Amino acid sequence: MTAMLRGVLVVGLVSCLAGAASAAGEVVRSYPIPGHGALELKLPPDWKDSVRQPPHGLPPTLEFAPPSGKAFDLLVTVMWSPKKDPKFTAPETIKDVVLQTGQGQLSQAVEKELPWNPITMEGRGTIAYIYTLTDKAPAPGSFEYMTQGVFAAGEFQLSFTLLTHEKKSAALRPTLKALATARQTQRPGAAR
Repeated sequence: MTAMLRGVLVVGLVSCLAGAASAAGEVVRSYPIPGHGALELKLPPDWKDSVRQPPHGLPPTLEFAPPSGKAFDLLVTVMWSPKKDPKFTAPETIKDVVLQTGQGQLSQAVEKELPWNPITMEGRGTIAYIYTLTDKAPAPGSFEYMTQGVFAAGEFQLSFTLLTHEKKSAALRPTLKALATARQTQRPGAAR
């Protein structure tokens, strides 16, 4: 019985350490959203970031890139409902936005039909819809693949575009994880 208990404790300890190790591979960055608190994202620590804040209180766009090179470019536009529509972040609203945007992109893509997918999280249900398209005529040096979608976080729709050179880019998983765990906070944080 003692050996079995010790085995359970070791398995539990290994699980805790594995969780801590994966958490240590991310940093929480806070981006002030004027009039709407802040957006917190868990990101790889070496990703570079910048914020484009248009005038007149329009939605900001966050841009992320690798520490060197041009393996990917990630744009995240933080949107909210000016009329405070409670359905703004509902799964059916997000699905409609993604499908409409994606259908508009098909004329420039290799794909003939939109390969959209829902993203679900245990306890939260569907939180996003995404799709990946291949550029049918990429300019030399430009990105060949585009993954787009919308996630819900608090009152925000997080509309993202991930541009990559590889269809199964290493940037996709941390992008989806960051957006799936994004959260709106009431006060802009100082940590970045």
